[in-house]
Amino acid sequence: GLAVSMAHLAQTLPHDEALYRTTYPPLIDNSGDAAIAGGGIWPEPNAFASGTERRSFFWARNASGALDYSDDYNKPDGPGYHNDAWYTGARSAAGNACAWSEAYQDPVSKVPMVTCSVPYQLQGRFAGVSTIDLRLDDLARFLKEQGTVTGGYAFALDQAGNVLFFP
Repeated sequence: GLAVSMAHLAQTLPHDEALYRTTYPPLIDNSGDAAIAGGGIWPEPNAFASGTERRSFFWARNASGALDYSDDYNKPDGPGYHNDAWYTGARSAAGNACAWSEAYQDPVSKVPMVTCSVPYQLQGRFAGVSTIDLRLDDLARFLKEQGTVTGGYAFALDQAGNVLFFP
């Protein structure tokens, strides 16, 4: 729901960098929800500003749990976020639900994560993606607890069929 709300907001907010930088961090923080590792808004080339190929707005939790803004994905010498699977997979997804990435290990924190990507449109055309990155390091405890509710067990697979947890 959070990523869907962020996408809907991207469809209506004026394209003002200062407004994005003040509006999105409290949403992504979600009242300090530690399960959220970060998130952002990732416009298509020229969708945020004409002549601007990369104009992402991304925040990630630092070691103290606060959100830090990162401009790294906008560097012209980088590979371009538009080519990443979490982005391309959302291009044709419905705008009211997540397109889930495969589980991955975050290269900085070394924590297992998954990304929820939701596309958004401007004037009836695909204009970008909103994302929320979720930590999976507490998944085993959660599924063990939930499995005992029915006297059975719970397990989780990612969208590619990789086992995330099996008791």
